[in-house]
Amino acid sequence: MNFHTDTDVRECDDVREELQPYILTQYSGSPTIVQLLSDFRDNIDPQADINLFIEKVMNIDTAEGIGLDILGRIIGMARVVRYGGETITLTDILIGDVWITSGQSNMEMPVKGFDRQPVENALDYILAGGKEANRIRMFTVKRSRSYNEDKEDCEGGEWFCASPQSVANMSATAYFFAYNLAKQLPYPIGFIAADWGGSRVESWMPMSALKEILTPEQLEAKHNTSIKPTELYCAMIAPIRNFTAKGFLWYQGCSNLGDNDHYDVMMARMVQQWREDWGD
Repeated sequence: MNFHTDTDVRECDDVREELQPYILTQYSGSPTIVQLLSDFRDNIDPQADINLFIEKVMNIDTAEGIGLDILGRIIGMARVVRYGGETITLTDILIGDVWITSGQSNMEMPVKGFDRQPVENALDYILAGGKEANRIRMFTVKRSRSYNEDKEDCEGGEWFCASPQSVANMSATAYFFAYNLAKQLPYPIGFIAADWGGSRVESWMPMSALKEILTPEQLEAKHNTSIKPTELYCAMIAPIRNFTAKGFLWYQGCSNLGDNDHYDVMMARMVQQWREDWGD
């Protein structure tokens, strides 16, 4: 991509300013990345030196470090960053919005459907999955439990780009949401799916929140279930709390039908808790 006009330069500068907060937040735990981004912002100004900007950032053959990745211009390429004695390799990086999706089986249901429960037009979306590889990224948190003890990391899982195989196994609700957003927005969409069929709302909440709204007797009664209160929050939500998120999708409720006296209060408190966790 070449820039020749003042309008081109202004647009590129706008993109840089818009994406900078995403990067700074996402990689805030790495002093090396933060410093690199600061240097990029302070020392390469497309308005002041368009030729240097093209050389260091936009030209795929001459770009240094993670410049192209910062703007989301590199797809399927690696950049080895050496800074202050530390070496970091970044591969296949996209910059965009990431959503957290959670709930029970309605959220868990994959695009390929469950046994004798097909998803309408699923085959068309699965076969076309590869066309969305540069626009949709997906992560499914591996099922795990932890009673009233927050885990620092997920049990497992990895990021996938959209492909026929990965789309087939991803949450249908989450994927269709990401697919429609990606069609309308000029940047990529990712989602982290943390779901468990048959789970109840109290399993997605910490003990401190439950104790605020339930009596000891009510809380004790909710332990007579296959998935105990707090178990999924501590194992599947707590590890991703520091990951920057645009928002949340929640699809749950059926498993609380037999014990729905406090559902409204618990649902409201869960929303409050997650907003607190993600700083909103």
